[in-house]
Amino acid sequence: MKSFTLIEILVVVSVILILSVIAIPRFRTVNSDMALDRAAYKLARDIRNIEEMSMSAKPFKSPYFPTGGYGIAFDYTNKPKSYILFADCNNNGDYDVGNASILSCSVSQSSPNAYPELIEEVFLESGIILLRATPPVFKLTFVPPDPEVKSQPSSASNPSVILYSKGKQREVSINNVGLVEIK
Repeated sequence: MKSFTLIEILVVVSVILILSVIAIPRFRTVNSDMALDRAAYKLARDIRNIEEMSMSAKPFKSPYFPTGGYGIAFDYTNKPKSYILFADCNNNGDYDVGNASILSCSVSQSSPNAYPELIEEVFLESGIILLRATPPVFKLTFVPPDPEVKSQPSSASNPSVILYSKGKQREVSINNVGLVEIK
């Protein structure tokens, strides 16, 4: 007769349980690390997309190109779980919250305080926050044709954003020619 004894089955089940107890907590850590990496790479991709939109002179909600280019805004003190992609319709290098019912940059330039600059508010994955931005509230705009990178407010160092999740962090920095680096 060939069969397993009760002791052999108990030993196999015990080994499987021990390995499961060791592996499950590690899986959760790896999963949060992967979420942090995904968020950092998504942020870098969004910055590159904004830069590309500026270089290609892509129109925004109309046949008109935003005179100030395209940009990305961070405010880690008031909005630590999101950032904003915008079209700089009035060429001030800043994201202006205004009347979203106006549909084109050409209309908003002739109407004060009515800028339809919001392209998208991007929310970070659950458990990930903007830990720090240098400077704390800043906007980057890419102005064609080079594209020239403008930081609002101006800073001596390259602007950077730190994403944080469960004791780990990733820094995304942008230099003055638009090169995005993830550390």
